[in-house]
Amino acid sequence: MFSDLDQRLLQAAEQDARHRRLERRISEMGAEQREAGATVRRLQAQLADEEHDVERLEGVSLTGLFYSILGSKEAQLEKERHEVLAAQLKYTEADRRQASLAQELERARQELAALAGAPAQHAALLKQKESAMSGAAGEGARQLAQFGEREQQLYFQVQQLQEAQVAGQRAEAALAMVEAALDSAEGWGTWDMLGGGLIATAVKHSHIDDARDAAHEAQGALTAFQRELKDVSAEVHVDSVAIDGFDKFADYFFDGLIADWIVQNRINDSLQSVRNSRSEVAGLMHSLDRRLAEAASALEALREERATFIAHYQD
Repeated sequence: MFSDLDQRLLQAAEQDARHRRLERRISEMGAEQREAGATVRRLQAQLADEEHDVERLEGVSLTGLFYSILGSKEAQLEKERHEVLAAQLKYTEADRRQASLAQELERARQELAALAGAPAQHAALLKQKESAMSGAAGEGARQLAQFGEREQQLYFQVQQLQEAQVAGQRAEAALAMVEAALDSAEGWGTWDMLGGGLIATAVKHSHIDDARDAAHEAQGALTAFQRELKDVSAEVHVDSVAIDGFDKFADYFFDGLIADWIVQNRINDSLQSVRNSRSEVAGLMHSLDRRLAEAASALEALREERATFIAHYQD
């Protein structure tokens, strides 16, 4: 009776919903980008201050002379150099994050532009169905309309849960890459401390560079997963405290990495931050998988019930 119209309406409703989600996400990403810009400017100023401190101590200045006379200039200089390293690492990551957000925002705007006609098309098909229903009398038409509405709700749930699941899988894969790089760096770092020489030092630093790049990708993947989780928060129990922590993954990672470099120890702190995040993602993915299976099963059962109703309906 309404099967073809319902199918077109379902597709139009999906595009309309996507249009609305994109509008909301573009607004959210705009706020994230502004915050990222402020962070870049703050860290850039901090880096300049730290570099100035090193230059001040290295130069023949009153401060440099003071520390030299006290016999602690080298210790103080080493401390200032570590602070420059910390500021440089965080500034570089914040700058990359801002650039990634700009690209992501542009892609979302392009997709939104491609869906510009979706709301109007959805509204037009709703009117068409309303007219068709007004011409079809009886209990059968009413029940069929209820099937359509329920199918649309379940279909949206499945779509959003699948999108969240894909984002979670990407976050899991990105975190696994960070952990693998840090594990390798930790092994070479232990050898380095036992006298492995320049090769061990170079390989360790190479793995740390790999971990830094992977951490940048993981931060982006965690942020995307966080957005998807907010879309399905009504469907899946989401610990807002846990997912809010995804925003700070890179901070925890680099804080741990810097601390470990300073004491020339193993890469324990950064590894722990990665493993904590992997544990949080794994728990959320378990909930998503369970809820997705339930929603997909409910949708399939509803479609079978609708088909049976149509096949056996007699006006």
